[in-house]
Amino acid sequence: MVGLLGLVVLLLVEFRGGDGAPTSASAVADSVPLDDHSDVDGCAALEWDESGLLQRKGGHAAGVLLQDGGKANASDEKATTVGHTKSGSGCGRFGKASSLLREGTERLDAGDVEKYVTPLVIPPVMRREKANRKLNKYSISARKFKQQILPGGIWNSSVWGIVESLSQDYNATTVFGYGPTDDPEPNCKSLQGCKGAGIAPAPNSQFNFPGYTVETTRNHKTLVDWHNDLVKDPWSCDFSHPAGEACEYIRHILSIDQSLHWANPAGIPCANGRSTDCRPADVSDPRLASEYTGPVPMVVHVHGAHVHSNSDGYPEAWWLPAASDVDGFARAGALVNRFDRRTNRRHGVASFRYRNNQPSTTLWFHDHTLGMTRNNVYAGM
Repeated sequence: MVGLLGLVVLLLVEFRGGDGAPTSASAVADSVPLDDHSDVDGCAALEWDESGLLQRKGGHAAGVLLQDGGKANASDEKATTVGHTKSGSGCGRFGKASSLLREGTERLDAGDVEKYVTPLVIPPVMRREKANRKLNKYSISARKFKQQILPGGIWNSSVWGIVESLSQDYNATTVFGYGPTDDPEPNCKSLQGCKGAGIAPAPNSQFNFPGYTVETTRNHKTLVDWHNDLVKDPWSCDFSHPAGEACEYIRHILSIDQSLHWANPAGIPCANGRSTDCRPADVSDPRLASEYTGPVPMVVHVHGAHVHSNSDGYPEAWWLPAASDVDGFARAGALVNRFDRRTNRRHGVASFRYRNNQPSTTLWFHDHTLGMTRNNVYAGM
């Protein structure tokens, strides 16, 4: 088991050796240091079997802390929002924009959330779009959806081996996460305790936090089309001809500080003369006191992979969604299509190739956007 502290692990890449033997592909995202909790009773791990159904697995669970989960205790009907308990998550000059939480968001003390009481999700294998002897092909989208992260909902069920109902019942958390582009919106309604349609984890969809595992064989090339689908209704939007409200961009679920050295899609004048990927030229510019509210940039980096420059996921190689209302914003970063192969041939999508010639191991991929990696990863990417 791999635990990464301070970051929310989203997706792992599992590489198999020549003999096909897999390595471990599980990970834990936690809000406290990981110690040996093997003596924790009453919890179980879960995974999806090949038919797509949830099943129990032996073991214990670890708590996960994310933002935006309403608390629904009988003793406290007022909705509260789960958030990062520390301000100053960047080095911004303006306190209003330097917190991860958006203005007006109510905080929940992490110490109030029960830990090690919900099942551990073991990320299953993500479906391929195409596979043959020469190439594995995936189409993976980043989208906004809700998921039952904190105690409550489907986790308050004896089916997972939790002997007594949990004393806390939080609503689902809004996340940015990955899944196969053709998969439907998650719907957990077939699971006991589900708080409504449109909530993951769900047997009908692989959109999930933590994201599913991309499994491949050493020296077997993999092509991934990475889609930025961060629009209002990505399941209804026709990204080939984006139009209407469904295809309008969404702002980030966290506060984005514009006073940093960052992607800068809005084009605030740069100190280095560029229009993007820079620090601001004038720190007294009044626009820097406000958080960024434009479309969300993304770029994916496979941590530790041997890869060509065009597919490495450099921080300045980000791109915006193919939204219907992105006029006035830079659609891509300074390093998009600047290498030996064009990766972004259409708006909202980058096609990255991975050689997979490093030793067989477990890797993970994550967002890498300049100046806001922390925001995108914390949100679930």
